[in-house]
Amino acid sequence: QGAWTAEQQACLQRALKEFPSTMDTSERWNKIAEAVPGRSKKECVARFKELKQALQAGGAPGGGATDGGGATDGGGATDG
Repeated sequence: QGAWTAEQQACLQRALKEFPSTMDTSERWNKIAEAVPGRSKKECVARFKELKQALQAGGAPGGGATDGGGATDGGGATDG
């Protein structure tokens, strides 16, 4: 699928906050994917990693949707 929409990005950010990294990793990403319309678990994990790398590099990720710095979730970036 193509670039992330602002709505999908917002849903991803909300879900990352709603489902903490203390959850079971696989279950957490399943819930996150359910909360993001039109995106799979794999796509959500990939987007999270992309955002995390972009934030660490000090830039904005490709796709046009900025995240306001709220994409971190306590280091739970592994997808099991």
